[in-house]
Amino acid sequence: MEFWHVAAAGLLVFAAVVGPFAVSGGGQQAAAVPMSDTKSTGVPESVVVQAADSTIALPTGQVSFSQFKFTVGYYGITSMVAGLQESTEREFGRPMAVYVSDFSGTGVYVGDDGLLRTPQDADPEWVPADAAYFVVNSTASIPTRKQAIVPFSNRNDATAFAQQYGGRIKQWDAVKQLDVRSAARTTAEWERTSDARSEQANETSARARSLLERPVSTTVEPNESLTAAIQRAPPNTTIQLSAGNHSVSDVTVDKPLTISGSGVNQTRIIGDENRSVVSVNASRVAITDVSLSGIGTVRTRGQANITSVPVRNGSFRERYWTTHGYGDAGIVFEASTRSLVADVQIQTRANGIIARNSPNLTVTNLTVRGTRDWEDGFLGVSILGAPALVQNSTFYGGKVGVFAHDTQSFTVRDSSMEGMMIGVFSVFAQGAFAADNDIEDTYVGVYIHDRSNRNIVTGNTVTNSKNGVLVFGRSSYVAENVVTHNQHGVVVQGQYSVYEENVAAFNRVGIRAMSLFPTNRVNDNDIAYNRRYAATARFNVLHVWKGNYWRGAPGIDTDGDGSLSRSFRVTGPVGMVAERGTGAPTLARSPALQLLRQLQQTMPGIRFGGVVDAAPRASPVRPAVLERLDDTQYPPGQFDDEDDWDFSF
Repeated sequence: MEFWHVAAAGLLVFAAVVGPFAVSGGGQQAAAVPMSDTKSTGVPESVVVQAADSTIALPTGQVSFSQFKFTVGYYGITSMVAGLQESTEREFGRPMAVYVSDFSGTGVYVGDDGLLRTPQDADPEWVPADAAYFVVNSTASIPTRKQAIVPFSNRNDATAFAQQYGGRIKQWDAVKQLDVRSAARTTAEWERTSDARSEQANETSARARSLLERPVSTTVEPNESLTAAIQRAPPNTTIQLSAGNHSVSDVTVDKPLTISGSGVNQTRIIGDENRSVVSVNASRVAITDVSLSGIGTVRTRGQANITSVPVRNGSFRERYWTTHGYGDAGIVFEASTRSLVADVQIQTRANGIIARNSPNLTVTNLTVRGTRDWEDGFLGVSILGAPALVQNSTFYGGKVGVFAHDTQSFTVRDSSMEGMMIGVFSVFAQGAFAADNDIEDTYVGVYIHDRSNRNIVTGNTVTNSKNGVLVFGRSSYVAENVVTHNQHGVVVQGQYSVYEENVAAFNRVGIRAMSLFPTNRVNDNDIAYNRRYAATARFNVLHVWKGNYWRGAPGIDTDGDGSLSRSFRVTGPVGMVAERGTGAPTLARSPALQLLRQLQQTMPGIRFGGVVDAAPRASPVRPAVLERLDDTQYPPGQFDDEDDWDFSF
């Protein structure tokens, strides 16, 4: 039977690994390593990059654990304290060596802005934490943290710093007991944040709609010049475009105006196919009830052809700005505050809308039709440098539906994306809010890249894609998404993030754990009808989750608390056959597997990685959703749908 083959394979692996780890190693403490060699966490990576390019100093720490193959690096001593207080021996083992950065002899000081700083050429050494002196509650801070704990190897240096900048001196035994903020937010905190962002988006949208109430000052017929009308129209008025085709070339809006047509099927603005159609250089500009076409085909321009990029030359940000911010588009916003695009349709082989440093742009009821082959098109909406709201919009084809970079927040909600590489793509942006979107036929439905934090991905439906939801970064909230018929449903990445109440069904792999740092909280999710429950990256990392529903998991709820009576190794031999086979309960009780589990408890060196649910649910979290999905006519994995907007994997 299949499950006995799985058990035999597990014992063969055990036999291969038990020998090398049967004898424990010596007691020598592990040496400190460069931060670049650690798996790091703590402040957002954007802050780390900022500090590397300035005099900002980030106190750091690193910990070697007995059962975790990587040294963990922490940017911020408070982050290390919180991490050590929250980590569990089951995932990491015991801390074997703890080091902190040594600010003795570095010329450390507190700047006028309250930030901890050192001369830019300073390079703090490492000191064992139990030999260091820490200044706590001084006036020093680091970005995103109100206070900085500053370590020194020399007590006199710590005393001098405290005398100048305040604070008290403590040693490691006291520091590691400090009451610091949790490294991860609670569900209630995330729900409040989600509600606040939704309300903020409502306010931004309502404020933008007021731009549609301006009086009409000029009416433009199809044979008249839109540029001339813009020049003569008074600010804060509306230019009304009559129905018909309006041929234009290099239109620039340089005052607060509303340009309004008679509907996307009635009023058409047609460019000369050599450049962007409309450029907006003023604030509070609205464009509504028109369609745009005749856009140039230049998707992205090289750095040699661009001037005045608003970031430092040679920085990692410059490449993203030049690549994603300077191609041809239907509408380009430059330093335009509180502008609006509403009820607009764009046909493009390059970009739909590009917004550069244009705070609180609102895009609503936009339709972008890109290329059927994603390699021939580019971006539906590109947001760079400032917050923006995209809502109730539809994107077909091209490379990316909505792209965001270098902004502290942006919102994409109640929109649909189909037939492209990525639906919502956040690259080194913060505070993404992707809510209630419908995405299908993509390589990744929602992709939040690294160097980000405070992201919320909630209520989205992703179907027929290579990856449903993929969130890197730190401290994010991924909840109430429904991912079906994908190769990978939910991909668990990042650090100190919360994944809950998601439904992953009819995927090839329901949930994939890729993080090398097992600090995410994954609970109350429904994983059902997939070919495989879960998969992990090829590293010996143990992910311990709690309270998820794994359809077919062995065990019963013996005490009525809603959980099965036994833990469930999702990626182990039992998990490989549980939902599809009838022998899972027998295999779970087999003497061979019980022996292996006992040895793993007493001999940490032979512990395998993977996913374990410590208290699997006996019933689904969202039974109505699973019941509806169970009626599907398609088996797990991708299927051929009826439209032409496909992305095959």
